[in-house]
Amino acid sequence: MRISNDLKKLAIYSLAGLFSVALHGFVVFLLLVGWTEKSSIKQVQRPNFVQARLIRMEPRAQAQDKRLAKKKAAAVKKRAEQQRREKARKKKAAERKKAERKKAVQKKARDEKVRRDKALKKKQADARAKKAAEQKKKEVQEKQAREVQRQQELQRQTRAQALASALDSEDEFLADEESGSLVQGYQQYIQQRIIANWNRPLSARRGMETILSIQLVPTGQVVGVTVLKSSGNPAFDLSAQQAVKKVGRFDKLQDLSQQSPRLFERSFRQFQLVFRPDDLRL
Repeated sequence: MRISNDLKKLAIYSLAGLFSVALHGFVVFLLLVGWTEKSSIKQVQRPNFVQARLIRMEPRAQAQDKRLAKKKAAAVKKRAEQQRREKARKKKAAERKKAERKKAVQKKARDEKVRRDKALKKKQADARAKKAAEQKKKEVQEKQAREVQRQQELQRQTRAQALASALDSEDEFLADEESGSLVQGYQQYIQQRIIANWNRPLSARRGMETILSIQLVPTGQVVGVTVLKSSGNPAFDLSAQQAVKKVGRFDKLQDLSQQSPRLFERSFRQFQLVFRPDDLRL
């Protein structure tokens, strides 16, 4: 807007200068015409002069150019200052963004460390809890096993007392030679059945001997066989055990348990067998 006012003023001054030049030219023209026509008139008339002043525009144009140049320089300086500020702002924003990224990375690293520590603590706590649970379970099982063993021992003592009471009343019967012969006959029967079901291992030699503990029920069924004394040869001991298990059941012992329960309980409920190849004709 200010530049437009200056242009208007320049135009006005220019028009005024042109008008002044035209007016002077017209006056000179009239003087020339009047001089030729009235040169014979001696009376000198005082001419009417019109004062005019020529306005020089050059200084004003130069001033205007200086102002424009000054404004342009100011504008350039202002743009440069704006660019400098914008550059500084962008640099500051980039530094702030970089700091924020660094802070985010550090926070992520801290969070990850916290997560790992928490996971490790949880794992350790779970391991301790699992170990405690296993220990408690083991203690419960041991307690139950002790209780079962105690109950079995009570039952064994009860059976032993009952058997002892029954045997006391049959001492005369058991001392009878006929009863001894009966027991011997059943023993031979048991040995023959074991011989028939025994497979001699390659490592077996004459003179080897193992003592077995055999448990039966009144039906003659084998319910347990263990090695009380080893021969020193595991294969020989195992073959003797397998022979008894292979028999499985001594049928004639069922008849004995029905005919004489006390004799069965005393002699064949649980008895020892000396397993020796010489005795078994090997």
